[in-house]
Amino acid sequence: LDEFVSEIFAEITNRSTELGIVPPK
Repeated sequence: LDEFVSEIFAEITNRSTELGIVPPK
């Protein structure tokens, strides 16, 4: 389950970076 969440978070971070948005850690 952690791997799934990490994968989703990674994709969200990637999309956010394209929009110039930096997600809080």
